[in-house]
Amino acid sequence: MTSVLCWCTLFLGGAPVRVTAYSPRGEVVEFLQIKAATWNAQGLAAGQPGSKGRWLQEWLVTTRPAVAFLQEVNGGHDELTSMRRWLRPLRYDLHWLVGTDGAGAKACNGLCFLVDKEQAACVRFKRLEARCVYAMVQHKTDAKRRAYVGLHGLPGAAFGKQLLAAESALLDAGGGLLLGDFNHTPCKGWRSVFDTRLRRLCGQVCTCCRGGGGECKVIGGAGALEGGVVGWTRFADRGCWAKPTSRIDFALRIGAADRRWQLLDQIRAEYEAAQADGSSKNEAFSDHLA
Repeated sequence: MTSVLCWCTLFLGGAPVRVTAYSPRGEVVEFLQIKAATWNAQGLAAGQPGSKGRWLQEWLVTTRPAVAFLQEVNGGHDELTSMRRWLRPLRYDLHWLVGTDGAGAKACNGLCFLVDKEQAACVRFKRLEARCVYAMVQHKTDAKRRAYVGLHGLPGAAFGKQLLAAESALLDAGGGLLLGDFNHTPCKGWRSVFDTRLRRLCGQVCTCCRGGGGECKVIGGAGALEGGVVGWTRFADRGCWAKPTSRIDFALRIGAADRRWQLLDQIRAEYEAAQADGSSKNEAFSDHLA
């Protein structure tokens, strides 16, 4: 499967507050927006960057999201501590939930929450359910606190528990952003089977979802940034972006979350791979967009 990295931005109204920082390369960066991203990194090794980790580092330096939520990160506490070290020069802090599939260094399906220390600070981080975490973030850009829940969807009844815990935590915080790889969809147009529990939270995401819960809460709706009907985020073959299977990676507003969030982009995480005949072609790092 092939994956995309999805990210959204909050455009601040009125006169923007400029927060000046320096990238690891020494350039001056001025933050006029708040960006949040989610990516199923499909087996990112926490212990050492590797080519996938180096792609992530470059993407963070180039785009500077305030917060980023990663799923399917492999490694135990020692490996994730190492990941915190290799993110430190980028001025990102790391909070994590070790995966329960496997143990120690072989643990997989872990969750990571990254915060740009130049833009924000994570003041609270906790596990809500299996593969579901909560973070309260103090943003420097506009001096406000915002709540986030990152979720990597489980099958069956466990997914209902995840949604209930996420909604409850965000409502208790006065509203916030729920983001991640849901592994479920609110609409049959996003995959042949949809989840009624998720539809209730997402609202009416497209014209076929009349009666789905009123106003659409998904940032960017169906995600069709370049026209078309659906902005697909998962693909059938790694390296082949022509065979979409579903739209399962997105973010949605819960409660009184800021309505100014917008879908900014859906990015192919890929690299140029050499072929046996001397040519090269793009290969994907994951089966999900970023």
